Amino acid sequence: MFAQIYHAGRETISAVTGVRCVAPSAIKDPTIGETPRELTVEEIKELVKAFGDCARRAQLP
Repeated sequence: MFAQIYHAGRETISAVTGVRCVAPSAIKDPTIGETPRELTVEEIKELVKAFGDCARRAQLP
């Protein structure tokens, strides 16, 4: 079994997802060309928790 936990951050393309990309800072992606919305500290904490929750669910019993 394989699980990859990933957040594309500023490399997300809003034309594909339909929402503006988010990242820890509002620095324009040099490849995609989009500037993400800067995450709040609370949003970053929520993402960290979500990654931990996902890792726990991905563990074999």
